[in-house]
Amino acid sequence: GPLAFGNALESSVEDDDEADSIPDFYGKPAILGLERCAAFRETTSEFRRAATAGLFNTGTNLLTNLVRKNCVVDKACPEKMPQKQKMAMMARGECIGYPFQVPWGKHNPLHFRGRHVVDRLDHFNISEVLPAVLVKDPLTWARSMCRTPYAARFGRGSCCPSPLDPNRLRAMRNVTVNFKKGFPMERYAHLLDFWNSWYAQYYNTAIPRLIVRYEDLLFAPKRTVRAVCECVGGKLRRDFDSFSDAAKFGRGHGGGDGTGRASALSRYASEATRYANL
Repeated sequence: GPLAFGNALESSVEDDDEADSIPDFYGKPAILGLERCAAFRETTSEFRRAATAGLFNTGTNLLTNLVRKNCVVDKACPEKMPQKQKMAMMARGECIGYPFQVPWGKHNPLHFRGRHVVDRLDHFNISEVLPAVLVKDPLTWARSMCRTPYAARFGRGSCCPSPLDPNRLRAMRNVTVNFKKGFPMERYAHLLDFWNSWYAQYYNTAIPRLIVRYEDLLFAPKRTVRAVCECVGGKLRRDFDSFSDAAKFGRGHGGGDGTGRASALSRYASEATRYANL
């Protein structure tokens, strides 16, 4: 069925065409958590910022770069300034940037929040960081994990993922993930339990957060980035850049399986491809 949840995005006239381009089998564009945005803005300072989180192979770098490029916020650091100088200015409280991930690590479970800090992000006040959590259709995500599991370890047969076949499902059982050295190994019953358990923490938390579908980001980037940007009090640039020449930024950050945006659009628009090998 459609992968739809949360609140329908507020649309503007120029965003309507994007919404129409989302394949019907994904349902209408939606983001979870928009109802918490007003309270987040009211209880935080002008140094609040959104930051990306999400499992491996969900397009986290794509979201990070789209927001960095297209969202204008107060106290923004100069665009052409070297990154080290920007980090120093942010540490001194002189400007605001868009961090490349949540301070506790974008791929780490939410329970790392307050227990671990990524290098160079220790000056962020985590109560003023709004996680923008990217989630991908579990069927296509499982296939991506079978190709490139990153820190996850599980059996991968020739028919991986095949979550609908009880016999083949055994190949995906006993998933272990070593998110960070010095922290206990995380264990999951199988690959889809990994997906469910990881996102359940963000789904059930009371802290402000947005849960964003990768499919909405891919097919309706302007509409989706606008919602993330406005949630933290920013404004979308008029000359929106959708990074049409690339849907993935750097090895190990699954935003399009290493291909350009045009190829990703074609792949994820196919319902037959979505159900292949199940």
